[in-house]
Amino acid sequence: MGKIVLLPPEVYNRIAAGEVIENPASVIKELIENSLDANSSEIIIKIKDAGKKEISVTDNGEGMTEEDALLAIKKHSTSKIKKVEDLENIETYGFRGEALSSIVSVSRTEIITRQKSMDSAVRLVIENSGKKVNKFYIQSKVGTTIKVLSLFYNTPARLKFLKSNNTELKYIKQTLTSIALTNPQIKFEVYNDENRDIMFYQQENILNRICEIFGEELREDLIYIESGDNYFKVQGYISKPAVNRPTRNFQYLFLNNRPITAKYFNFWISEAYKDLIIKGRFPIAFIYLTAAPDFVDINVHPSKKEVRFLNEYFVGNKIIKTIKSNLTPEIGIPTLKNLNEKRIEEGIADSIKNSISKFLESENETELTNHKTASLNYEQTVSANKTLNFFTLFNTYIFIQKDDEVLIIDQHAAHERVIYERLKKEIEKEENLTQNLLLPINLNLSPVELEVLKKHQDILRKLGFVFEDFGGNSVAIYGVPSYIRHKDDKNLFKDIIADLMANKKIDKLNLKEEVLKTISCKSAIKAGDYLSYEEKEILIKDLLEKEERYTCPHGRPAVVKLSKKEIEKWFARK
Repeated sequence: MGKIVLLPPEVYNRIAAGEVIENPASVIKELIENSLDANSSEIIIKIKDAGKKEISVTDNGEGMTEEDALLAIKKHSTSKIKKVEDLENIETYGFRGEALSSIVSVSRTEIITRQKSMDSAVRLVIENSGKKVNKFYIQSKVGTTIKVLSLFYNTPARLKFLKSNNTELKYIKQTLTSIALTNPQIKFEVYNDENRDIMFYQQENILNRICEIFGEELREDLIYIESGDNYFKVQGYISKPAVNRPTRNFQYLFLNNRPITAKYFNFWISEAYKDLIIKGRFPIAFIYLTAAPDFVDINVHPSKKEVRFLNEYFVGNKIIKTIKSNLTPEIGIPTLKNLNEKRIEEGIADSIKNSISKFLESENETELTNHKTASLNYEQTVSANKTLNFFTLFNTYIFIQKDDEVLIIDQHAAHERVIYERLKKEIEKEENLTQNLLLPINLNLSPVELEVLKKHQDILRKLGFVFEDFGGNSVAIYGVPSYIRHKDDKNLFKDIIADLMANKKIDKLNLKEEVLKTISCKSAIKAGDYLSYEEKEILIKDLLEKEERYTCPHGRPAVVKLSKKEIEKWFARK
């Protein structure tokens, strides 16, 4: 007798269910998508025991006939596909037919549905993986209700691997949030154990939905983006660089109004904000793609979560360029608000408040002055036919009056950016990159440091360092980059090696930039360093008039702005 056999329906149905139905959230996703395809405007979700005991999804859509309701629970039933060619032009949500049949195979299911032309609704009670169907006629509103009871009751292994109720509820809310972000015109209600937990009202547009979910205060911090054509279009909202989060959980991707995941999506977003946000922080992004059906394959994942694009490079490049084109220099300067809530670095807020009254008193002065006290230097000069007012706090923060705003510059971050941009331009010339030393610098490195140096020696030499192995763990440095003016070349070299050790995941394409960032950081003036009046003026001009990015190369803000209106609030002037 042969070893290969055909599986009975009750077995392969449960295998298929495992591909589509992972947890209560995936059940809710499939049922909501069916409701959306039925042209619903209101959808009510009720769950008990985090969906393990009961899930109910009710909509006010078109409903089904009795014949369609009985067919809908069958394997491979669908109203969306008639022929093979239709698979290449799928524009609706649910289409395969295995979702509902898979749900039926791992739960006790009930369907109540009625179309407008029907006198009464049909109620189907489905048990034993669809083998037993009891039919009733009842009074009910137009639309459909599907109840899923005792999920995975007949597959105890899957039931066992469901997470805690709190975790499953989190998955449900994440799923609902993603769907709601693509359907602002739909009203969603969620009841958790009889208590209303979520209410999303019908909204006129995507932005209103975003603000409804994530807070109205986000509205002024988002930038609308759009580019493309009828074949492929990128639209959405991105946050200003200063508005960021500690995780990537606020980055959403949608394709033809369907929440999706793409392998490189988070990388594309990070690349677009490169050098604008400090390491470990991430921008907010809601990216909506519109593409012709033949440009994508949505069948990569059984539940259609992940898609494959015909040209991955084209998509990524389009998203990055669209975002970058909207991150103008002015947007790169964050605005300080609600300083009592400590949205800026600890200690700066109180210093600003204590000093700002003196600044306001001097607001209308036009004569050149130079007031010096133990803690505050106030300077004013005429430059380029304009009056430039600035004063310095703690030999670190330079305050500049510009129209009805105060720009606050961090001298270290600003100088770091200026140096970094200058170094990049010098490197591009590839001329006279090395300055020979009169006396070589001898370094003793640890075995690990020496290994890191050997691994990256080519790129360091291209940047202008000249060094040789001196035997044992010693290295002799004969030349350093001519385009930097560093006081301690020995420690700079060791700092570069230390940074390379700490960033083991740096790829070769970004290695040069990372080394330049280290050089810039170590070469820049520090917080607390004294600068002459002329040096401050040069720094201000170099940053505000020459550079286009107002962060240090690592993404920390170099400039923030404070409006006169915000200042007046502190003193109850308005």
